[in-house]
Amino acid sequence: MTQLVVYDPLPEAFAHWERQLSATLGEKVDFVRTQNEGLGRGARIWALLRHVKTARRLLRSGRPVLVTWPLLGWLEVILWASPATTVYLSVHDPRPLRRQIGLGKASAWLARRTPSRWRPKIIAYSSVALDTIRDTLPGTSITMLPLPMMPQAPQAPTLARPRRVLVLGQYKPARDLDVLAMLGSRLPQAGIAGLIAGRGWPPVAGWEVHDRFLTEAEFDAELMSAGCLLIPYQHYFQSGVAARAVELGTPVVGAEHPFLCESLGLAGTPGIVCDVASPEAWMEAISASVETHSPVDIFDEVRTRWHDWFVQAEGLAHRLT
Repeated sequence: MTQLVVYDPLPEAFAHWERQLSATLGEKVDFVRTQNEGLGRGARIWALLRHVKTARRLLRSGRPVLVTWPLLGWLEVILWASPATTVYLSVHDPRPLRRQIGLGKASAWLARRTPSRWRPKIIAYSSVALDTIRDTLPGTSITMLPLPMMPQAPQAPTLARPRRVLVLGQYKPARDLDVLAMLGSRLPQAGIAGLIAGRGWPPVAGWEVHDRFLTEAEFDAELMSAGCLLIPYQHYFQSGVAARAVELGTPVVGAEHPFLCESLGLAGTPGIVCDVASPEAWMEAISASVETHSPVDIFDEVRTRWHDWFVQAEGLAHRLT
């Protein structure tokens, strides 16, 4: 059994992430989960109380802990502060794409009051996220890692992909509706269908919109049946949807961004758009991506970087025990 404990406060949302982490580390990881039992106010309060109780219990164990999601935002820095137990806090979006408890200025100020040597160590998933966390919590130990991933498609060129571009996932204010509207009038002229699937989306001219929740199986099915995945964000730090696309061998199209280019290894691929103001640049990227596509082979690098981190975490744990 490893020393490391992986604590997941949102197991329904992070089930695939857990599988990715297990596959990436190649180790028998000890997972601890808390279950959410409803969306009502009372249920949320009980969930937070269970979260705090679990954190206290894991800190008393003395084993290193990796927390998959900061349920309380920057207040997690205070919750997990410890002079003896090493905690790694996985921070996906240091400035949330939609409102999230504990990620405001007051919470960040309180977190900064925690002695830096007691704070959890933070894991970021792009250089943009790392810089933002560093500005928010000076003096905090931060490590940048790629999202854990597991290949699920043959690593060979694919010919004649479906001529359909997919936007997948829940609507958030950071989604760039202007880009989608711009493409909506051009995709049919190129013989390419556009599909948006996920909760909360408004109608978008030129696109077929499926405003509903997708199961894990439906999520993967949409990705596998798409010619390419489009990432239409005005700003973001990482994209689990893009990582899933790479796992499944589906081309990714998006504006040049450190997460896509560095973390997912997509620099130089046809789907990277440098001139984001140019409709032609977007259309060229989409058209090229649905033609012959060679899957990105980044999985060995992802495994190596996570394994190196894991060895370091285990080694530190042994030194402290």
